[in-house]
Amino acid sequence: RFVIAPLDTYSSRDFVAQLFESSESAFRRVPPELIPLQDELLTAICRRGEGNPFHMIEQIKYYRTLEIIQRNERTGLLFLVRLVGDQADVPVDVRDLIRKRFAYIRHRHPGIAALIRAVAVLGDRISGQLFSRLRERLGPTESMEPLARSELISLPRGEGAEVRFRHENYFQVLKDLELEQRETVLAVYRTWIEEQQVSGHTLFDHGRLLLQSAQPDLSRAYQLF
Repeated sequence: RFVIAPLDTYSSRDFVAQLFESSESAFRRVPPELIPLQDELLTAICRRGEGNPFHMIEQIKYYRTLEIIQRNERTGLLFLVRLVGDQADVPVDVRDLIRKRFAYIRHRHPGIAALIRAVAVLGDRISGQLFSRLRERLGPTESMEPLARSELISLPRGEGAEVRFRHENYFQVLKDLELEQRETVLAVYRTWIEEQQVSGHTLFDHGRLLLQSAQPDLSRAYQLF
């Protein structure tokens, strides 16, 4: 087991500052009048992060979700685009921060949020083919840009690729949230499993799906275990 000490104040600031534009950055997009406010935001991110790089990155992702921060596509650096309002209150607990970010995605892009949550039904990853079927049912007309920008799950690249949560914390938090369009999602999963070669693993997953139904068939589910 590895124990990593928190970053000190200087290292935290250096860690975060390297991700953002400054007054000396080439092709800078942050307006000069926002640079002092951006510096204040970086200080607040470091203070709340308490030396935890994951928490600091999650704060930045949250601000990007709120479109308070954007990325300069030419340089890859981040920059402040508007003032931070009351809506951007940041929880201390990183799990609460993930929940709050996901709640905003659910509000703005309910189909995308339902699709992300559906990935966590049986584990932290699913096949790309199953993901495509879920997308057809949950968000066939949704752009994948908000999903990619969320950085919560990886998108499949190539035939046979998996879709998986990009961090264990994302899976652990989202799997306990309400499953939108529950019966639709479970029906897609059941159809998919029934098409696979029968094995102890598929029977077990089928039983787990039955238990997640709004009206679970307990006797049938237990027969599969």
